[in-house]
Amino acid sequence: MDGRFLTDGIFLTAKAWTYGAETIWMLIIILQGICFSGGIARVLYCMIQLAHDEEDAAQNKKRAKHAVIFIILATGALQIVNAILSYFGGPRLSG
Repeated sequence: MDGRFLTDGIFLTAKAWTYGAETIWMLIIILQGICFSGGIARVLYCMIQLAHDEEDAAQNKKRAKHAVIFIILATGALQIVNAILSYFGGPRLSG
């Protein structure tokens, strides 16, 4: 088959397939940064609200706690993928 892959009825060369995979990995790294930044912004917003609104203090603490859990899960997921890929000899992600 001349070193080509069949994907959804379209033949791609190995070079085009590698380029697509690199693009996907770059998007994953960018999305991880966006998730981390958004989570930090959410925690800061909840802390500011906590200082100004005494009535909803319990709710804002809960929201900040959930944002921290989200940050841990979002950054941990990519680290797990990175560990699995490095074990099997795949591309290593920096992040």
